[in-house]
Amino acid sequence: MTLGQITVYSEEIVTVPEAARQLSRPKMTLYRWIKKQQLVAIELGGVLFIPITEIARLKAKAKG
Repeated sequence: MTLGQITVYSEEIVTVPEAARQLSRPKMTLYRWIKKQQLVAIELGGVLFIPITEIARLKAKAKG
């Protein structure tokens, strides 16, 4: 069986601490959101990354 290939460009994802900085939230808040599946995260090599589209979604939601 062959698994499909996924391409992720580094400019499309950021680390949780960087996402927290951009959202002006504590990083632990983002980890809680990830655990509750309120925030999409990608795990690569044991490190969680947040797509920049998720950051944009949360910023738009905050503006309401």
